[in-house]
Amino acid sequence: NGLKKYCKLTIKENDTSATTIDIITRLPILNLKSSAGKTITSKNLLDDGKACLFIFWADWCSNSISELLKIDSLYKEFQSKINFIGINGDLDKDMPLTKLIDKYKLDWSQVSNNIDIMQAFKEKDIYPTSLLFDEKGYLISNYVKYETVRQYFSHAK
Repeated sequence: NGLKKYCKLTIKENDTSATTIDIITRLPILNLKSSAGKTITSKNLLDDGKACLFIFWADWCSNSISELLKIDSLYKEFQSKINFIGINGDLDKDMPLTKLIDKYKLDWSQVSNNIDIMQAFKEKDIYPTSLLFDEKGYLISNYVKYETVRQYFSHAK
């Protein structure tokens, strides 16, 4: 797949836990409920025949918001080629996910993070984190940035 030309799995050189990092290589079995009440399953995502981009974000993280807004511009441009799923890590009950969606004007699927999601993706509380899977459910890249996604999908047929 041509996307591998642009993306690679990344582990920081100074990460002392690098030998114990457990990286998923396939889209995990999912059964999520979006803030809009839509059921999101691995099967549905794979049946769409599109790549899948998951972004883990939090309102309190300025880097998350910056990346989230850039990803939102990708959604507007590439929603026919990519399933976009935001996974929000905020635990603030005074600012529920629906308010955050309105605040940032997000039109794509958003899910509240929980321990089951973290375990399924083998993710830590690191924000922002983006995982890109190809149309067959194979992990193309973790910690992928919007520039990489735009570059590939701008040239994809």
